[in-house]
Amino acid sequence: MSAPLVVAAVAAGGALGAVLRLAVTVASARLLAGGPWAGLPVGTLIVNVAGTLALAWLVASGERFGGGPLLRTFLATGVLGALTTFSTFAVDAHGLVLAGEGGRAAAYVGATLLLAGGAVLLGAALGR
Repeated sequence: MSAPLVVAAVAAGGALGAVLRLAVTVASARLLAGGPWAGLPVGTLIVNVAGTLALAWLVASGERFGGGPLLRTFLATGVLGALTTFSTFAVDAHGLVLAGEGGRAAAYVGATLLLAGGAVLLGAALGR
């Protein structure tokens, strides 16, 4: 694979993943507005858990996935790399703490770690 082709695949996948993350974040905020989940970064939780599941499956599938290394790079580094976001997770949790929502912040962090941990186990099992 040529370096320019790999860079193009990652860039295209990154653009797609970033747009998907925005769509999930906006849609979840709209759907949950006014309820007990309002104000919680549910969109970030969703993309991180779903992205973890997908990446674990993709890695565990290995060569059986097919499509070749360029497609796997497009999906893993590009799409899933841009879809998932540790930095937003950390900033969102910190924002909840600063807003006096320490309990909600702890629940968010705990839920993210628990669900993402389960997602990686499930994804790896499905990929094998």
